[in-house]
Amino acid sequence: MSHSHQITFLRSLSAEEQHQLEELCRPLGEVVLQPLYTSPELHSLQLEGTAGEGRAEQAERRQLLERLLPWARGRSLAFYYPSSEAVRPLRRVAFDLDGTLIRDELMVLLARQRGCGEEMQQLTEAAMCGARPFRESFVARSQLLLGLSEAELLRPLAQLSFAPDAAELIAQLQQRGLELCLITGAYEPLAAALGAQLSLPLGCASAVRMEGGRLAGLVEEAIVDAEAKARYLKAWAGRELSATLALGDGANDIHMLSTAGHALHYSCIAPSAPSLIHLLELLQRLSHIL
Repeated sequence: MSHSHQITFLRSLSAEEQHQLEELCRPLGEVVLQPLYTSPELHSLQLEGTAGEGRAEQAERRQLLERLLPWARGRSLAFYYPSSEAVRPLRRVAFDLDGTLIRDELMVLLARQRGCGEEMQQLTEAAMCGARPFRESFVARSQLLLGLSEAELLRPLAQLSFAPDAAELIAQLQQRGLELCLITGAYEPLAAALGAQLSLPLGCASAVRMEGGRLAGLVEEAIVDAEAKARYLKAWAGRELSATLALGDGANDIHMLSTAGHALHYSCIAPSAPSLIHLLELLQRLSHIL
């Protein structure tokens, strides 16, 4: 049995944005974009699917996200995208790191110490928008950082800023008894330290190779790319996958977002990014996911 894909955009859309959305998604099927009955200031996009549930639906969700996410990311536009199986309240929440929980891209902060921050910014943005495969880009970007000392690797911890209300949201979700984890492609030493700051358990991150106290390269089989994120999410969530919310902002998150029962695209990089607590409260009002 086929199903409808339904995406809720968590701010008002201009007439031009509505037109762009319809044009963007029309090649995938019949598009209906309309105000929400309960919140007319918000818009819901409905696209008729052709596949049933399970893997086939997941492939369709991935295809739609590949079109939608780069467009939404450039506009700091948050949206909620549940699967047809997302009918139970949340039991688990998985977070991406760069651009989702922190406003900065860690590799850009690291590159500034080597005087190549602008180059790293361009390479990173191309990867996050899907213009270049993540693994290929990650290896190339890491080459710019070879030789950084352990102290230099951890220096961004004192420079970065968190998403609005990130720590408060994590505390609230833990108080509700939800299981949380951090799923990121960032370097493991940085991800572990940031997870500890936020009281957020680290699920997986990309391992690095140190020689003589300096960055010597990556452990290539341990690079956390899009497929690795989705694999970890499935293993971690187990039978509660349909009751799991994944948050991410880049192309490297598409597999994870399309695998989770509940997906929230959220980017905190823009100064105008909404509060995470506000978004979850809005989702709770609209769909009672908590």
